[in-house]
Amino acid sequence: MNTTEDPREQPTGDPAPEQTAPEQTVPEETVPAPPSDPGTGPAAAEAGPDAAGPRETTAVFTRRRGAPTLTSWILLSLAVPAIGALVLAPLFGVSGLTALLTVTLAAVLAIGFPLAGLVGVVDAIIHRRRRQG
Repeated sequence: MNTTEDPREQPTGDPAPEQTAPEQTVPEETVPAPPSDPGTGPAAAEAGPDAAGPRETTAVFTRRRGAPTLTSWILLSLAVPAIGALVLAPLFGVSGLTALLTVTLAAVLAIGFPLAGLVGVVDAIIHRRRRQG
């Protein structure tokens, strides 16, 4: 029967003499250098950017204005009715988890989605005006 040895099953004591490899000394000239990325390390910093070879370009997009994005407005238009429904539902006598979730979903569908649509239309109008003039 052919079995595969698992290194975890070996005893933790000294290895058997047949398992140890004889020590060999190799001159430094014959030892291969570990492969390294030519664009890293102190040698690349001293050689300059042209010596590193081709590099990948990473684009970082930044917004110049502090105004919230369309995604932020849409999430806000969906979250505010949901939170409002969760706060106001107990005042109207809604009890139980199922009824509370139903009221919250109804508020998001009845108020949040139309509000999100309105936000999208307003954003499109604003962007159209910016492009025109």
